[in-house]
Amino acid sequence: MVLSAAVEALTGAMASGSSFFNFGVLACMGIGLASTLSLASRALMSIYRNYLRGEIDFKKFGTWAVVTGATDGIGKAYCNELAKRGLKLFMISRTESKLKDCCKEISEKYGVETEYMAVDYSSVSKETWTKLRETLKAYDIALLVNNVGTSYEHYEYLHFVDDKTIDDLIEINVRATTEMTRAVLPGMVERKRGLVVSLGSGVGSVLPASPLLAAYAGTKAYIEQLTKCLDVEYRKQGIRFQDQAPLFVATKMTKIRRAQLTIPSPNTWVAGAIKQIGYEPLTTGYSVHNIMWGILSSIPASSLQNFALKSAGKMRERALQKKQKQAGKKD
Repeated sequence: MVLSAAVEALTGAMASGSSFFNFGVLACMGIGLASTLSLASRALMSIYRNYLRGEIDFKKFGTWAVVTGATDGIGKAYCNELAKRGLKLFMISRTESKLKDCCKEISEKYGVETEYMAVDYSSVSKETWTKLRETLKAYDIALLVNNVGTSYEHYEYLHFVDDKTIDDLIEINVRATTEMTRAVLPGMVERKRGLVVSLGSGVGSVLPASPLLAAYAGTKAYIEQLTKCLDVEYRKQGIRFQDQAPLFVATKMTKIRRAQLTIPSPNTWVAGAIKQIGYEPLTTGYSVHNIMWGILSSIPASSLQNFALKSAGKMRERALQKKQKQAGKKD
């Protein structure tokens, strides 16, 4: 009804004359119609991908899944979902005690074999990378989930960001993702099958710009390009790559505690994201985020950028005020 009325209105406008006013009305209605059709198309595609298409059979690609950042948030949610599907788990995270607890919990709950290795991705030596590569050679790896990541302490102008944060962003978000992928590829190439999922972010792939998160957004944009290139390079060898770039998820890193429809919990987000693996090289992983992406895409980039800068500036001020209060209490 709405679509037919819009088309009828457009036709009527064209027939009524060729004045500048009528042309402006026609242009505005055309843009509105195009935006509506685009959003409707994205919503239908999201329904298909999340509820109708079905997920792949992970066991056709191997018997083990390797998950980095495996003891919290999205990483732990992925471990649970993969174990539920019968995959054995090789879990990697920084704290050995937490790894032991997670391995025990998942083994007892799902009856799958688990292994672990404690790695601090902010400072990995060449010897540790070599050891990790040699260790992973022994496993029939179906899937690597490059989940480990870090961000800013709070929104900040680049010249105020400290050296440690910049180093961590590069080592954890860029190097760890690249090196972990390199570590599993030889075995996947030999077996002619495999899946690699890397956690990107909407700030690097969905938004036109992410002011006051520049270096973080840059590392996530790197992940998108790395993933797209590798998906082309290795597809004929039976290996698929995917960048999962959500908007906000309620995790420790985002400092968002309360989940809601537009900001899902890690469990809710992963329940949708796992169904996307093996398909498109870029996805938000979550149906609501797909629709939000469509809405954001219909807004002029300059308007989004101005809004993002103002919002980020306000959140930066709140974070700085909170730090000042905490410093005052310590004094």
